[in-house]
Amino acid sequence: MAENSGMTNASPPPIPPSALSDDEISRFLRGIWRFNQALGQILKPKLEQQYGIDPKEYYLLHSIARGAVYPKVLADTLHLPFSLVSRHLDTLSKAGLLMRQLDPEDSRRVRLTLTPLGEEVLQGVRDVVHRSASERLRGLDSAALETLMHAIDLISGDADAAPFTAPSSEPLSEVEA
Repeated sequence: MAENSGMTNASPPPIPPSALSDDEISRFLRGIWRFNQALGQILKPKLEQQYGIDPKEYYLLHSIARGAVYPKVLADTLHLPFSLVSRHLDTLSKAGLLMRQLDPEDSRRVRLTLTPLGEEVLQGVRDVVHRSASERLRGLDSAALETLMHAIDLISGDADAAPFTAPSSEPLSEVEA
């Protein structure tokens, strides 16, 4: 067999699950949990105070904007119970952020669309989420961030995701208080 001819982008072979210790698995799960909790503690009050929505409602608006325009598809996409999605859709509809309309191609289905206010709120929330997540990731250089994003794609089953592009070196604006 030929030796590796200086290829630096070759990925190391995957680690078999049996090779990971209980401590390594626990450290991984604890790290994911702590990151999610820390980000949630930052986002939840900001989203509620500035936009009157919670993080789950943000993910619903975001998913609708990305094409999950039917309640069942939305529930499946986000891996949430249909009843929970339905309750949040009621809240978002009453707030004027989305409309429910009969699907013109199948009158048995309800199609969801964001209202202009919903699009405006979604953009504002995206800005808050982006700044908050960027603040948490700020300590990583572009190579470490690329490795992290690739690993997240692999472990989340999204290995076909578009390649991650590291952000520019321009400084981020301050995270809103």
